[in-house]
Amino acid sequence: MIAGTTILFSTQAEVARYRKCLASQAKDSALGVNVTTPSALVEELWEVWGSGEALVSAHQRSLTIKSLLAHQDEWVDSAGTVELLARFVGDWGGYVDADLWALHKADLTASDEEIIAFVDRYTEALFQAGLIEPACALDQIRSSVRLGTVIVRTQDELPAYFRDFLGETACVVREEDAQISLFEVDEDDHERDILLLKPAGPSASAFLIDQAIRTAPTCHKTIITAPDPRVLFGLMKEGLLAQGHVITLEAKLAFRDTLFGRAYGAVASLLEGERSSHVRLLEAAQVYLASPYAQVPPAQAQRIESAIRSDRALDPSQIRNSIASASRTFELFETLLEDIESGMVLSYFEDLLQRLRLDAAKKATEFSILARLKELYYDSQALGVLPCDVAVLADQLSAPFATTLAPEDACLSEQDAEGVSCVPFCEEARNGAKHILFTTFEAAAALPKACCDQVILTSLDSEHYRGNAHRSTLTSFLERFDLPYEDTALISLERRFERVCALARKSVVFEYAKQDRNGEACYPAFFLETFLNECAREGRDVVLREIGEESFDRTARLFAESPAELLLEAPLARGELNSEDRARLLTYRRDSTGKERLVVSPSALETYRSCPYKWFVQRKLRLNDEGEEFGPREMGLFVHSVFQRFYGLWAQQGHARITHETLQEACELFTVVFDDLIEQQATVKPGDRLIAVNELERQELEQLKSKLLANLAYQQNIFREFHVRDHEYVIPVEDEVIYGGAIINGRVDRIDADDKGNFIVIDYKGSLARYPAAGYDPDAAGEGEPFESPEKIQTLVYAQLLRRKEGLHPKAALYLSYSAKDERSLMRGSLAQTLVESETISRSSCVKGSFEGYLDLVEADIAHTIERMERGDIAPDPRTKDACTYCPVLYCEKRAHGSH
Repeated sequence: MIAGTTILFSTQAEVARYRKCLASQAKDSALGVNVTTPSALVEELWEVWGSGEALVSAHQRSLTIKSLLAHQDEWVDSAGTVELLARFVGDWGGYVDADLWALHKADLTASDEEIIAFVDRYTEALFQAGLIEPACALDQIRSSVRLGTVIVRTQDELPAYFRDFLGETACVVREEDAQISLFEVDEDDHERDILLLKPAGPSASAFLIDQAIRTAPTCHKTIITAPDPRVLFGLMKEGLLAQGHVITLEAKLAFRDTLFGRAYGAVASLLEGERSSHVRLLEAAQVYLASPYAQVPPAQAQRIESAIRSDRALDPSQIRNSIASASRTFELFETLLEDIESGMVLSYFEDLLQRLRLDAAKKATEFSILARLKELYYDSQALGVLPCDVAVLADQLSAPFATTLAPEDACLSEQDAEGVSCVPFCEEARNGAKHILFTTFEAAAALPKACCDQVILTSLDSEHYRGNAHRSTLTSFLERFDLPYEDTALISLERRFERVCALARKSVVFEYAKQDRNGEACYPAFFLETFLNECAREGRDVVLREIGEESFDRTARLFAESPAELLLEAPLARGELNSEDRARLLTYRRDSTGKERLVVSPSALETYRSCPYKWFVQRKLRLNDEGEEFGPREMGLFVHSVFQRFYGLWAQQGHARITHETLQEACELFTVVFDDLIEQQATVKPGDRLIAVNELERQELEQLKSKLLANLAYQQNIFREFHVRDHEYVIPVEDEVIYGGAIINGRVDRIDADDKGNFIVIDYKGSLARYPAAGYDPDAAGEGEPFESPEKIQTLVYAQLLRRKEGLHPKAALYLSYSAKDERSLMRGSLAQTLVESETISRSSCVKGSFEGYLDLVEADIAHTIERMERGDIAPDPRTKDACTYCPVLYCEKRAHGSH
């Protein structure tokens, strides 16, 4: 018997807290009491009565399973499979033995036999490595061990094998509340205020939480829980510091969120080669070059990033070489990912970390994650696991992160500066200081009862706290053979919720948003819904506070700037261009008469008309200058060049248009043109070319070729009296073609003409989903109603310009989809009534009456848009919801609310 009484807690932090509590109550109260964790108790017992094998660690268990998965085909070799199997062999592997095989041999399915065989291979692998599972270790020593009273105060149920062991070896096993108490606690919940916060969405959540803290002036200690407390801490810290609070963040950083983990993952992506897209390689390069571990000066990192961004023709090895030439640590990362015996390399990074200019909290987290990774590498080396498998399992690592911030005039003692342990547990707030702890729901559940005045539980929605039963082939196996399995996910969440609520002496606050960032409805977590229903039945008051997201500019900033922070450089009016932006974004030119006129393109007019503020932001931020991609813009430019080259050669061969008789010949020529231009893309100016850098993109090019060949067949049946006259027809500023009072410049994709002086303007588009038919019937227009142009106006503007410049007669202004699946979806827009010759184009595109008169109406309407642009009006004013679809201003007060 090792102690008269053994008390089991889930974590060493809880053990330390309990011992501190005992020490504060009586100096000798811990005599004869072994306060420990289940895993520490197993280690202690095994050290005394064990047979010499080492207890398998969580790392060693995962590495062994990952190694076994690599040599079988039945199960998916992934981190998720490793996680499922690790829990299975750890908690129930001891029950899957020869006795189970003998007892149920006739009932075993092929899947059952695979599970049993895997457990056998796993057990043998541990034996060969000199390791043993805790369950098997306890089974070996149970006849030698005798325990006294065992008090179980763990957060979750003990594993079945551990309960069986205690049942046989302990004189008494008693379960008690897992939550300790530092003081006498009044269990009467009616004394506490209950507050429910329901912001309309996440942008208003922090504001309501801040208000809940402000309206509780007698609460000196507050605990705030969140799925990721770092996010809420970042949003609220400045406002809380301005109010005089001392704030502490306690969180766990996943490996991928640490500085080293991000650099490690980036190098892993760069080493994937052609399996990664250029976008993924660019993102990886950006992450690595920005890492302090890369040791690359910012200016040099920017040059390398710019070179990669602007040239998709760079292959993965060239990208890696350019980074390696600037970063002396890149090769060390490569070594970690390629050589299993490279664990010592991590010692170099530990030395480097000492020299990095990081704050103490970040540095402590980095040291912690490096130590965990080093342990993983040494274990993998001993077990013969491949480096690629280590990289997969490294993503499962995490490290603690804690930091404390205080107002500038506050003075923290050395103990306070340590952060997490003292903030919730000091008996009384010192010097009237107010403390706030940000932590996770799970960590808060392990804190003592009544350790704070106010607790605020955030994001209590069904998305973050599902409580779903974890079903798999393994759980079905356990149930079918009556092995001790019970899914306690729901019960565990409910118990944690109760413990977190018990932390507060004065006020409990719940919060969940009505909708997520995508606008989808959110619902309360099941345990919160149950609690609120109970409150309703018992008649307990729950104060409800709601707020919308309309006043984002009021709710987004939780503290006011001091007068010193506000510097007015020039008088500004909301929604108007200042003088500097007016000079940079608006271009003027004097015409031949000496009058100064605005110079603008039809595409700019269309964007401005859809929403002035969207036009301003896109021009101001230059969002189109994002480097070379394999996207719609590059695809469109390439298609334009293919059609231009093809129709030019087709005309040179003496063909006016494509007919049924010449379609096969046209397709053969088109294929040659397409393939030639693809080969020439590598020599085209970066940014204007379509470069395929992997197999998936090459397949997309083949699909594009097929679409364009089908498109030729569709085009043979439209406007048989017309032929292609021009492609990429330029209207330069020097021609001074006036439209609506402005000089218009631009480029027309295609002009078709007949022999009678009539012409059609065609603009190529990848899809017509956002290009509706734009017909017009003057007789259907209401009397006195002002004329309003269609949303898409580019081709209509070009048609009027060509009419004015060349004296031809416009008959249609259309958009042609080069991805059309049939003739009916080939074209939309506006065309003269006399031109409707088949069902190819919907009659809703028909303009009744004079087409030229219709173009005059459009110009008169667009003239008002030009006047508004010249005034410098950039107030948010989306004409339709579609105007907001690709707008980068996510938090515009008029977003998705159509406005004219």
